[in-house]
Amino acid sequence: SAQAYSLHLERTPPASQQVEMAPQRLSRRLFLLVFTCAVHCASVGADAVSQLSAMVRSAGYADGNFAEFYIAGRKLSVPTGRGFNVVVLAADGNLTDARTFDMGSAAGAGDMVVFLGGLANGTRALVAAQDDACDGLTVGVKDGIRSLGGAAIDGLKWRSSYSLMGVKGGSAIAEQALATGAGPAAAASIYGEHGVPGIDITAWSVGWMDGNSAKISLDGVVLDMSIGHGLNVVFLNPDRSFRASRTFNPEHNGSAALVEAIAALRFGSPVVVAVADDGKNLLSDEAVVALQSCGAKLLGDLHWRSSYVLIGIKGAAALAEAIAARNTSAVEVSARYGGPVGSFLDMLPSTTTITTTTTTLPPQCSGF
Repeated sequence: SAQAYSLHLERTPPASQQVEMAPQRLSRRLFLLVFTCAVHCASVGADAVSQLSAMVRSAGYADGNFAEFYIAGRKLSVPTGRGFNVVVLAADGNLTDARTFDMGSAAGAGDMVVFLGGLANGTRALVAAQDDACDGLTVGVKDGIRSLGGAAIDGLKWRSSYSLMGVKGGSAIAEQALATGAGPAAAASIYGEHGVPGIDITAWSVGWMDGNSAKISLDGVVLDMSIGHGLNVVFLNPDRSFRASRTFNPEHNGSAALVEAIAALRFGSPVVVAVADDGKNLLSDEAVVALQSCGAKLLGDLHWRSSYVLIGIKGAAALAEAIAARNTSAVEVSARYGGPVGSFLDMLPSTTTITTTTTTLPPQCSGF
């Protein structure tokens, strides 16, 4: 039988009163791409906008077999299982319901249709598939997910990973569906009741033998920051405000400093990286895992004096990433961070000098 769970959530205090989360132990062997959504809730009777962070992690059977939900950086103690796992948030940020609907059971699909149909317009719902949610998936369930703004549900396949941050009667804030074997579904976005402006980020890198330089711009303005040998990094806060800029030279203890800096960030914090000269020599495994926790996926191809750029999000998929071997070319990527978006596709980089391949999922469940 379905069960309901409630949790009171404290709103984020002003920046001057915030205490950073303790650094978390990073696995040397495994990282998971995650779906992170920072939800901005307007405070009644106040001019300031406080933040409520939410994170959803979804993996099909072959990609980890889990569904996890985090609110304000804390994992929710809610049961999950095969099928669609749904968490409902009230307008004030409280968790009001958490349920699992097994598409393989006789009643799972019908129960989910009734449940989603009973949600009021404007209700925020987080959805994560676990194991398999395709076998037994009905048109009614698809329509219910579409009522939350889910546009990628037709791409769901057998044992796909699927994550959605939706709004009943509105557009999806973030969404992604990946076929089995493609890894956990991941997406990132900023949600605001009245809309939150975004910021355009560009990172440019050229290794030592191709020009030896790097630059990072925000909203078209190149930052006046010190550029040096190694990884030149700009840290932003989840609300898009500037946090810090620094060069991490792995040949001079830069790896340990980079790990510490990333561990201190809150979920949803943008991390922008541009390599100058060389960022590979003596880059530690721990530093690689730290960058992977911000969505980096190409570091296995990083070589001595390669050009490399990353627009990452702490605890989420990268918005953009590119790499080029020495004596090849400079690399440049651009992406927009923040602001309500219709789907995960709106968060993809707008420009890049590296060609990437995107797999388009077929419109029907298959794979048997």
